[in-house]
Amino acid sequence: MEQWVFLSAYILLFIVICQKCKFFTFRYFAKYWVYILFGIHLAAGVGFYGVYHYHYPSGLDSEASFHSGTKLFNTLYSQPNTFAKLMLGYTDSTTTAAGTAINKSWVKQYESNTINENRTVLRVNALLNSFSGQHYSVHLLLMIILSFCGSFFLFHFFAPENKQEEKVCVLACFLIPSCLFWTSGVLKEPLFFFCMSCYLYFLQKNTSKISVTYILLAIMAALGMIWTRTFIALVLIPLSMVYIWCAWRPQHQALKYIGAVILGGIMITVIHSTAPCSALDVVNNIAHKNQLFINMENVLFDGLDMNVPHVKASTANLIYNAPFALYNTMFIPCKLKSALHIGIFMENIFFGLLLFLSLSMVLIRKTPYSNKQWLLLLFCIICFTVIGLTTPNAGAICRYRCVLLPLWCYTLCMPLCRK
Repeated sequence: MEQWVFLSAYILLFIVICQKCKFFTFRYFAKYWVYILFGIHLAAGVGFYGVYHYHYPSGLDSEASFHSGTKLFNTLYSQPNTFAKLMLGYTDSTTTAAGTAINKSWVKQYESNTINENRTVLRVNALLNSFSGQHYSVHLLLMIILSFCGSFFLFHFFAPENKQEEKVCVLACFLIPSCLFWTSGVLKEPLFFFCMSCYLYFLQKNTSKISVTYILLAIMAALGMIWTRTFIALVLIPLSMVYIWCAWRPQHQALKYIGAVILGGIMITVIHSTAPCSALDVVNNIAHKNQLFINMENVLFDGLDMNVPHVKASTANLIYNAPFALYNTMFIPCKLKSALHIGIFMENIFFGLLLFLSLSMVLIRKTPYSNKQWLLLLFCIICFTVIGLTTPNAGAICRYRCVLLPLWCYTLCMPLCRK
């Protein structure tokens, strides 16, 4: 009974906020569409709960994040000093032992030089316990609300100029199936999606009017991205500096972005040559992650469900395997025929057709990409490639790429909207 009281109260409160706040509005669509889209998000959350409750073993992934967050929250009463250290990221032998007791993934030896993103989800779930009554369903609802707000931040970043563009932006932000599904759970995806959308929104705000408030909010969102999905954040943040440059000096936008990507590739190569196996060695980290994922898949699933590149710690090998990796992420050609993989296949048909139509329109009309489109295009391609280089599992690729699909959809659809 208590959880239904919490759920009803938060849903009603959020509906009132949507009704009163101008932020939750469209230019060409009636207000009731906001509530319809929110209802679709709630349905996706119910679907997520059903899949995880009935398909996956109890206590895996989403439930593990919730239960571990609850354990972390409960240390506030039993060990307040340890709780504070765990929440603030202070590391010593006591906090390491306490964190490992809460969740076995609190410490990952193979990621000792990078941010352990799993801890962010546990900390957020611990904070949510303060006003959730420690109910899993309430955490799901709060994550849905968070991702729904992120969708509106992203929608306002896209800033559609006419009704046709607004339809595209609504499709991209609110209706992509895998994005709806994965951002409805008690996982990293809704957290990262919200932070990424806020970052892009306030980044754009700073290009039109520099504000200390906007700068601070963009920095906070950037930190949230880094703590939640590090490698994607480290691709977006440098590219966004080029976005600001192009907003202030719009000449030769394509050359600026391509030049930045080439410069980044040179830096990665130099670091790999001068400081191999360091935390900054992207080449070695990708190769190491690739091998770990392949080993994990072979152990857990008795073989891979995709043909994946076996990446070596060499820049040349990374470049050689990049096209194959990009193809894997964009089309996910898996061997299995489960409902999940059929759903992925259908979504890929849509994006494949969209890619073909978009490229055709660009070539026929010779329409140049805008600053925003160049940012999102290169950002998605680089992240898709990294995901394909490190991940051999179709479901994992679908999950990792889902937060990028609204950006990809927008980028592909814009050439179709121009007359």
